[in-house]
Amino acid sequence: MQQGKYDDAQAALEEAIRLRPNYSAAKATLANTFRRLKKCDKAVPLYEAVIQAQPTDPFAHGNLGVCYSRLGRNDDAIRVMERAVELAPNEAQWRMSLGTLYRQTKKLDKALPQLEKAAQLDPHNPDVLNSLGVALRQNKQPERAAEVIRQAIRLKPNDSDLWFDLAAVLRVQQKTAEAVTAYREALKHNERDADAW
Repeated sequence: MQQGKYDDAQAALEEAIRLRPNYSAAKATLANTFRRLKKCDKAVPLYEAVIQAQPTDPFAHGNLGVCYSRLGRNDDAIRVMERAVELAPNEAQWRMSLGTLYRQTKKLDKALPQLEKAAQLDPHNPDVLNSLGVALRQNKQPERAAEVIRQAIRLKPNDSDLWFDLAAVLRVQQKTAEAVTAYREALKHNERDADAW
């Protein structure tokens, strides 16, 4: 969406909220807009207000968790993401986000079950599979990590990040020739990504 359209939408939503301060749907929509624009500092109070009015809204919790994470507030992110998973246990995206937060905060014992469940819920999502693969590598399970990341690559073969992550796993396994091939694929696809810009 072009910036002018975001500005118009933002103005309309802010006016709706001014006229109806308890209008949670407008707050959630405006918060989602800010999150997409990477303006999480503006989205957080809106998501918090939505949760205050609708404490069982898993999407408000999950999106608030994403924003807290982007702002470096990992403890807050984990707390609300755990609630999102509790409210919507079959939502793979929230489980992946929670598992990734656990992994980033060195809580691999909690990360792996969340990422395994996310992969079970959404087995054709390369981002979910790659997150699981990276956690498996960090948990010293390189054979399984390589298998899962290869699954992700089959689903999204032109993703340079997946190839880089596979190369890192292959290096750990001391499979130098395969790692070099994976790095070459990563660089090849990275150049394509750069050309697209």
